[in-house]
Amino acid sequence: MAEIQIKDREGNVTGTVEINPLDIPVKGDGNNPLYYYVKAYLANQRAGTASTKTRGEVSGGGKKPWRQKGTGRARVGSIRSPLWRGGGIIFGPKPRDFSQKITKSLRLSAYRSAMKRAIEEGKITLVESLDVESHKTKDFKAVLEKLSVKPGIENILIVVNQISNNLYLSSRNIPDVCVLLAKDVNPYDLLWAEKILVDRASWETLIERTKKKKGIDK
Repeated sequence: MAEIQIKDREGNVTGTVEINPLDIPVKGDGNNPLYYYVKAYLANQRAGTASTKTRGEVSGGGKKPWRQKGTGRARVGSIRSPLWRGGGIIFGPKPRDFSQKITKSLRLSAYRSAMKRAIEEGKITLVESLDVESHKTKDFKAVLEKLSVKPGIENILIVVNQISNNLYLSSRNIPDVCVLLAKDVNPYDLLWAEKILVDRASWETLIERTKKKKGIDK
């Protein structure tokens, strides 16, 4: 049984929530789904736009530099040969699609594993409310410090059901701070974060997403 602290914005503990990580159904040790999910997720972030020119695409080189025989030099047909400076590239990268398919069952299994790991490692802290009254970055940094997290040093994930304008403006310039809706949190986000601050109202959303869903889990 794991205990998750509930704090107010001043950092005072106002209560605890008990949750048994074993209540989150995970197949095996949960590492396989996480591995395949993260591998596919990172592959899907790749633009795949790297490109080089072959000897047929490099401009110039239409004329043979010198005659084939009689000069004593090696024969060459174009100054755009891959052997020459400024020539084409052999087997260089070309635009390609790196995307991999992530099935619903894999996404669910990976999410369950990541949530269980976050709970067991004590990453999660519940906060009564993360609504801030100011749009100033320094004011929000002060709130984070009161909640025992280190902005700019730790990877901090903030989970809410609704992102207010003040929360968005005050958090966007702090390094390694990510604000997400509870319905959009994915397994990679949970693994990336070293500290996870969850709005009290959005905790139920995170837990509900670990439940068995018809047609997804078998």
